[in-house]
Amino acid sequence: MNGMDQKTYLQVMKPPKICWDDNADFYNMMAMMELEYTEPQLDCLDIQPTDTVLDIGCGPGRISTLAAKRARSVTSLDSAPKMLAHCAANAARMGVADKIHTVNMDWFDVKPGMDVGKHDIVIASRTEAMSDIDGITALANKYAAIVIWANAPSIPELIGVLFKGCLPEDGKPPMRPPMGRANGYNGFFNNIYNLGYDPSVKVMTDGFTKRFGGEDEAVAYLRKLQPGMPEDKLPLFAANLRTYLTRDAGGAVVFRIETRTCVIWWAPEKG
Repeated sequence: MNGMDQKTYLQVMKPPKICWDDNADFYNMMAMMELEYTEPQLDCLDIQPTDTVLDIGCGPGRISTLAAKRARSVTSLDSAPKMLAHCAANAARMGVADKIHTVNMDWFDVKPGMDVGKHDIVIASRTEAMSDIDGITALANKYAAIVIWANAPSIPELIGVLFKGCLPEDGKPPMRPPMGRANGYNGFFNNIYNLGYDPSVKVMTDGFTKRFGGEDEAVAYLRKLQPGMPEDKLPLFAANLRTYLTRDAGGAVVFRIETRTCVIWWAPEKG
């Protein structure tokens, strides 16, 4: 790294910034449909009522809001003000606003110990900060953790399935190239291990789900995920969506599409 520390190197080498504010409404919809699957992810971390949690790249608060129900307090860090606005609104709706403190900063601009202090548990979920293993670990008293897709479809791929054939070429969500098992979460695990920590790993089912009064209501709500879809593609979208709709015992229509997530966590002490 030519004499640079890890965090400086990662900051220099990271790709150009994405304007996450432009995607905040979309990710808020997705995050709120993922809460059922997020609870088991947090179970890995043994969050106690006396613990403090730092959620790096918190987005709309998928992890922050649920962690706040378990912890004493949560610091929710994100570079996008609109993401933080959603996080605060979701915290208020879920009754945990008094436990969440939002910080509008890019992780790579954070000065540990000055802008953000140590927390019992530090979580980086699907964010560039996951590459800065030593950086996030330095702020953890109990555990540091990353949450990543487990060699399985991520949000763009799932949206691509739901809206297959429905979007103009320039409106399609970006798709990552297929990843072999040699280039999956094992790379993060090995990096953490090679840096001297002793990581634990758990792969679990993840997904997105929401209940509706009927199929028309489901179609009307979920089409908002891609507002640029032409009106004449609505029947095709409804047909795509129908594969992921069921009825529960009470007669409600349940949307559910699933994938897999990996949680890797480790104590801050090196082996």
